[in-house]
Parts: sequence; C-alpha cells; structure tokens
Amino acid sequence: MGAGVIFQSENRINGLTTAATIWITAALGMGIADGFYSLVLVSTAIVLISLFLFTKLESWIDRVNQLRTYKIVSPYKENLLKDYEVYFKEHRLRFKRMKQSKIGNDITGSWIVQGSEKNHKGFVKRIMHDENVKEFEF
Repeated sequence: MGAGVIFQSENRINGLTTAATIWITAALGMGIADGFYSLVLVSTAIVLISLFLFTKLESWIDRVNQLRTYKIVSPYKENLLKDYEVYFKEHRLRFKRMKQSKIGNDITGSWIVQGSEKNHKGFVKRIMHDENVKEFEF
C-alpha cells in the first residue's frame, strides 16, 4: 500500500511523502472505525502541521542544496576543463567530473555539481558570458 507512488527521476526519489500519507490516512481511518475520535482529531492536526512544515523544509533544502548536471563545449585548450573547475570552486560549488571528450578542435566536459541555488546562478551567469563557450547545457 503506497509503494506504487514511489518512483525515481534523475537524481531524486519522489513520492515518499505521498506513500507515508496514504499509510497515515489508513491508520486514521482505523482509529475512526474503533471510535477513537479525539485521538484521530489530534493525530490529524499533527499530520497536517507536519506536512505543512515538511513542505517548507523541502523548499528550503532545494534552495540551499541543488544537484545539477553541466555540460560545456569549448574550443580545445590545454587544462581548459580544470579552469572551469576553478570557476566551480570560486562559486562554492562541489563537483565531480563525469565525462570528458575531444572531438575535432572542441573539448567537452560534463560534471555533476552540488551547491546552493544562488551559487549555481552565479556560475551559470559567468559561463554564459564566457566567449570561449560554444555550448552549455545546464
């Protein structure tokens, strides 16, 4: 019961709260069936307050800790990908290089990057204004 709403998408698992809410709703229904009306009322209030607070907490966590994938294509230059990694560090982003390739005169790098929304925005702005960047996926 509830497991059907849990699924994985990209770097996240979704539906855990929905699954837990299904279980809580079933438990509250059993409480009503047994005649524990006041306990069910108090429990319902606790559940609703918790769901509201967890929604706010989740929004805050998403702002301060985002995981994004970046792909940058530029004309080949020695140590260019390391230069981009310096930019990640300057914007206080943690990163892991996933892939690099050189096709013709271009070099491509892909990273998984973690950090706050503000820091990601600063990095994206910097890369968008870099005249050497041919392609940028973010």
